[in-house]
Amino acid sequence: QLTSDAESAINSAAGRVELWSRAWSALQDFPYTGIGLGMSNHIMPLRYPPFRISPTAVTDHAHNLFLATGAEMGYPGLIGLPAFLFGLLGAQWQTCRRLVRARPRNGDALPLALGTLGSAVVFCVHGLTDHVTFYARASLVAWVLLGVGMGVSLFTQKEQP
Repeated sequence: QLTSDAESAINSAAGRVELWSRAWSALQDFPYTGIGLGMSNHIMPLRYPPFRISPTAVTDHAHNLFLATGAEMGYPGLIGLPAFLFGLLGAQWQTCRRLVRARPRNGDALPLALGTLGSAVVFCVHGLTDHVTFYARASLVAWVLLGVGMGVSLFTQKEQP
């Protein structure tokens, strides 16, 4: 019963907001280095204990991609991740526009470019309320899709004038 109560507290809006405020506090306390990659489960309960979430609940991450990155890597990580994602989204958007204009000769690249653009948008939007790349298997899939998207952008840029 306690496990289900702890999970429901973490998955509630109030629980998420509390985790986000704890991550923001960690970012303020460790602005340049962060608390360290993967250290949220060790540092956060000791230094920033939650009030609404049971102490027995395991909160591995801040349930926000950007705040978790900031808490674990400091401001350099918090600036670097969105800069990378905005650059990637811009490159993929330009690729899709270029492939739509060259529709008869684009081959099979347009569906792949649209699919990887969509996956990058979903990754960013979902990152506002959860942190899917915390888990190893999901992280592999997400970063491979982002890499394929950048590869499509670079490959089609070489082909088109």
